[in-house]
Amino acid sequence: MPDTRGPVPTLHYKFYFSSARLYRVDGSRCSVDVLVNGALDARYPYVEDHFTLMETQAYVHDIEASCVQHLPSGDIVTKSFRCFYQRHKRLPRNVDLKIRGELLIMRTAENGMVGPWAASDVELADIIAKELAPDLRKFQNSQTPVRPVVIQVA
Repeated sequence: MPDTRGPVPTLHYKFYFSSARLYRVDGSRCSVDVLVNGALDARYPYVEDHFTLMETQAYVHDIEASCVQHLPSGDIVTKSFRCFYQRHKRLPRNVDLKIRGELLIMRTAENGMVGPWAASDVELADIIAKELAPDLRKFQNSQTPVRPVVIQVA
């Protein structure tokens, strides 16, 4: 029989939700809340639940993207994002982005962990999606590696 006189250890699971922008196959765009385990590696949140075609391909790829904004004051602000997507020839084409499957974009902090989402990030996510789409099409068709993207925004 185990000794029960000492304190019972507690597990500290720090789950939280972080916002993201989801680009569905039918061309619709929406904001979703993604579950993140803060006690583990918060760079990889549980995005699989938001992809509707996981039975076609259960694996999700990801890539980093950065937006460099030049503000009227002369300041330069860099915001980082992590983009999650699928790759399979049987996934339907995304009406808006012309890629196969869906795309989910989340904001990341400087340390690579999933960070807070600001209202202005929606517009930046839309820009990233359009800029990243040609590289994703190449990768999905011929396995050309997708490199991290840096986008200059005025």
